[in-house]
Amino acid sequence: ICLDSDYELGSRTGGIYSQLYRAVIIRRSLTTLQRTQILAHELRHAWHDQQGFFRAGLTIEDALTLEFVREADADAFAMAVMWELHYRRGPAIWTQARDELLDAPLAVAFTLEMRNLEANPSARFHLMRNGMRSAYIAWFRDTDNDEFYVDRMAARYHSRPMIGSRRLVDVLPNLLEMGRLPGQPPGDTASYLTMFEINQAQRRSAENMPRFQQRVHGSRLAHNDVLGF
Repeated sequence: ICLDSDYELGSRTGGIYSQLYRAVIIRRSLTTLQRTQILAHELRHAWHDQQGFFRAGLTIEDALTLEFVREADADAFAMAVMWELHYRRGPAIWTQARDELLDAPLAVAFTLEMRNLEANPSARFHLMRNGMRSAYIAWFRDTDNDEFYVDRMAARYHSRPMIGSRRLVDVLPNLLEMGRLPGQPPGDTASYLTMFEINQAQRRSAENMPRFQQRVHGSRLAHNDVLGF
């Protein structure tokens, strides 16, 4: 886990998980609270990697769908982690922390699902799953996420084409397992991810295919113009 001020993370990126180096790199300029949130997000990606949720050889549309699922899940998981770290010290502590977090709408969505915990503490895992589901769905309400991740996927594709024929349906049973929480009892196999949540990502991926194609071909044209082709 590295704090870095020189690594090129891009203006919208607070941190990354590198599959190549098995490392998390976090922007040094973030507040301590934001660093913790980014760390939780990126460690969820490390877990995605360990569980085989970085799939190769998918069609472009399915690869983008999986990208959306992973990112929404990592943000939802980070909200669960931040809630655990702060709410146990008191609701006022969590409210104060929530105001500083990145992606405040996700924090609000998660909080609304946790209101009944004190009245029903035995339902903790159930409420946590509901909270993550609500945060995951809230992630898709921000269309800026589309622009950022579609552009990133297009840049990745342009430098290293990822054409494949595998479909997401081939790995869907495993993909639904992504919605599990750390520490669930051994007999508890429930996941907050269902086909409804996966369909959110599939629909958004299909809607963004024209943008993806424009970014890929636009980048290629610009590159050819520079070379004089």
